[in-house]
Amino acid sequence: ITSKNVLVGRIEENLDPSHPTFIPNMEDFFRFRVDKTPMEKFNNLASQLCQEIKKKLDDNCRKYRTAQKKYFKFEKNLLKRAGLQEQENHAQEEFKEILKTKAQLKEDMQRQWKLARL
Repeated sequence: ITSKNVLVGRIEENLDPSHPTFIPNMEDFFRFRVDKTPMEKFNNLASQLCQEIKKKLDDNCRKYRTAQKKYFKFEKNLLKRAGLQEQENHAQEEFKEILKTKAQLKEDMQRQWKLARL
């Protein structure tokens, strides 16, 4: 009963980590059907996981940067409409300072969290 549609369905199923049968299929494949040492199998899975994590981080960073650019443009347009050219630079500086303080607070919270875990 192996047809191309069935195989394509299995490939799509095995490429999507969120699919319910992904982990059992991968476990079966790596445990019984691959002639590799356990270390090679682990390295293969670890590299795939690393690539997925990098992709997600890049996507999140890209979304954050585009949102930040949109916010700066929106703020700039608001100030232009009001005719307040002098306050435009001041508002951007304030916003950058706020971002810096938020980043600092986040780093401090992460440090505290790491220390609490020890």
